[in-house]
Amino acid sequence: MEAERTAMIHVGIIGAGYIAGFVHIPGLLHCPDAKVVAICDRKREAAEAQAARHGIPTVVTDYRRIVEDQTIDAVVICVPNSLHRQMALEAIAAGKHVLCEKPLGLNLAQARDMTSALSQAGRRGLVAFTYRYAPCIRYARHLVTAGHIGTVRQMRALFALTAPDTWLEWRSMGTEAGGALVDLGSHLLDCGRWFVGEVSSLAAMAKTFIPERPLADGTEMRAVGVDDAAAVLLEFENGATGTIEVTRMAKGWGRRERGHVHLELNGTEGTIVCCLVRPFEVRVAGGRFLVEEDHLVTVQVPEAFLTLPGAFRNPRSDPPQVGYRYDQALQFIQNIREGRDDGPTFEEGMRVQALTDAATLAARERRWVKMTEADG
Repeated sequence: MEAERTAMIHVGIIGAGYIAGFVHIPGLLHCPDAKVVAICDRKREAAEAQAARHGIPTVVTDYRRIVEDQTIDAVVICVPNSLHRQMALEAIAAGKHVLCEKPLGLNLAQARDMTSALSQAGRRGLVAFTYRYAPCIRYARHLVTAGHIGTVRQMRALFALTAPDTWLEWRSMGTEAGGALVDLGSHLLDCGRWFVGEVSSLAAMAKTFIPERPLADGTEMRAVGVDDAAAVLLEFENGATGTIEVTRMAKGWGRRERGHVHLELNGTEGTIVCCLVRPFEVRVAGGRFLVEEDHLVTVQVPEAFLTLPGAFRNPRSDPPQVGYRYDQALQFIQNIREGRDDGPTFEEGMRVQALTDAATLAARERRWVKMTEADG
């Protein structure tokens, strides 16, 4: 496209909700060779509010206006999960690069469609697994791949937050989303693959604590179609094991704290602990950090891991639990500019979708599921 041959990549935003204004638009504003030129939302007032706040020149209510605009090179899709597939396929068919919110779709079949279309079109795609960009996570992966804790034997991860329980939103509808297991669990399953490897089998349980919720206007109660909390047991192909717990019922971990995300890796020679409420530090035992047996030490993340290489932002001036997410946009623009497939690609998003599908099946049937079965 024309912008790829010049200095500026033009981006359109599809969806003007919280995540667009919290992560995607600010991230793109930190990219000097990208410009957000249009934003779409079915609620025009929502799109107009984001446009006014961030200086976006064009507001539309039909996403096809963005998809069909040949001056736009890339789109960011941040709408309910049920809409991802159709919007992404149309954008890819129109020659657009796509950054899609996680999960890619409602199920593995949809994710496969999107991944196949992107590959055939030769476009760049990225999935919004933002925790990969957290300084503590990036540094922890460096330590693991460098062998500082030996071979990883166990992974345990927790994602706990407080979600509104007084009204029904799209994340509580089975036709629109996948509950805590999919919405929160996909982040942790991506981390599991990134740190440990492919999963061979898993078991899961899921629980809906609030079976009915009122509509936003309070007029009537509706059944909730998804889980509020879930737990997953993992067995990896290399013999390692993992446990994942997710919940939207953890009072106290509200929007100000951005939830509580904890990741721990136990290896043959040491341990690494990351807590995303403190993204600039890790706790480590083993390797060159061994002080005494069974003792974790707190280590500050080196400057080289505070931002993605090439970032123009100051990590110390951004809110600690927010700023690192902006590097996702930089990764997307770099991939487009340089023809790379770095970061969580559609292929990786599809593999995570296979895991969430398998976990959903395991929870429903209360049994272990082999990934060979889940992959079809």
